[in-house]
Amino acid sequence: MNYDYIIVGSGIAGNVCAYQLQKKGYSCLILEKTSSRYEKICGGGIPYKALEKLKFIGMDVDMLLQQDVTLIKGDISYRRNNVESCIYDSDKFAIGCRRAIIDDFLLKEALKQDAEVRWGTTVRRIVNSEDNYNLGNTRSKEIVVAAGARGLLGKYYSGQSLGMSIQIYGKSKLPSDMFSYYYFKENSECYFWIFPIGRNIWNIGLWSREPYSDLKKDFYSCWHNYIENNFMDYYILRPLKTEFCGNVDLSGKEGITCKAIGDYAGTNNIINGGGIYKAIKSALKYTNEI
Repeated sequence: MNYDYIIVGSGIAGNVCAYQLQKKGYSCLILEKTSSRYEKICGGGIPYKALEKLKFIGMDVDMLLQQDVTLIKGDISYRRNNVESCIYDSDKFAIGCRRAIIDDFLLKEALKQDAEVRWGTTVRRIVNSEDNYNLGNTRSKEIVVAAGARGLLGKYYSGQSLGMSIQIYGKSKLPSDMFSYYYFKENSECYFWIFPIGRNIWNIGLWSREPYSDLKKDFYSCWHNYIENNFMDYYILRPLKTEFCGNVDLSGKEGITCKAIGDYAGTNNIINGGGIYKAIKSALKYTNEI
C-alpha cells in the first residue's frame, strides 16, 4: 500500500496536517497507536485564534460548536491577594472542550478529505529505504511524526514540563464561562486550573514548568482550597492522571530525521503549558511550505 504521506499520531497536529495535505492533492495515512480515542490530560482550552485558524483552512467549526462544549468569554487569574480578570471581545470567544471531542472533530474533517486512519498501530522506529519509507506493508514518500510529548519511545526527557488533571461532573459557584487560574507559588511557572469543558463538566489540574517532588501534594492542597469550597454534589469522571508536555523537540533525541510537528517537535508554550494553538500552527506551517 503506497501513500504520499504517513502521519504518525492522530492528535491535533497530525489530523490538521492530514487535512491540509489531502486538500493539496496528496494521499495520507494516519497511524494511531491507540485502538480508540481516549481522554487526554489537557485542560481543554481552545483559544479564539485556534478556532480562526481552523475556519480559515475551511473546517466546519460550527459542527464543533454544536457538540457539548462551553463558550468561554474570559479568564480569571488569582495571584495571592490580587485578582486579574480578562474579558474577551464579544466576537472572540474561546471554548472549553474535552480533548476526545476536538481530536475526533479534526479527524473527521481529515477523513472528509479522503485521508485514511489505521488504529492500534504503534511506530517505534522509522527507516528510510531507497527514497521511500517502509512501515510494515505500507510505503510512503514522506513521514510526518506527530506522536505527542511521549514520543515514539514513551520516555521522559529533561526539560519537559509536567501537568496533571482530573475531570469531574458537578455544579459550581464559579462562573461556567470563564477559565480560572490559581497561582499558588511566587513565580508564574506553576498554577492550578479550573476549566469548564462541557455541560457541568470540568477539567481541574496543575501545571509546572519544572517537575518537583511535591507536585501531587500541592495538587490536593489546591483541590481542598478551591474545589471543596466551590463545587456541590460532584463526582469524578476521569481519575487524576499525570503527563509531560511537549516543550522539548524529541526528533533529535529519538534519532528521527523526517519532519516532526506538534508536541513531538516541542511546540508547546513553555510559559503556560498551552499546546493546542501551537500544534495547529506547526501543522499549517509545515503544509504551507510544501
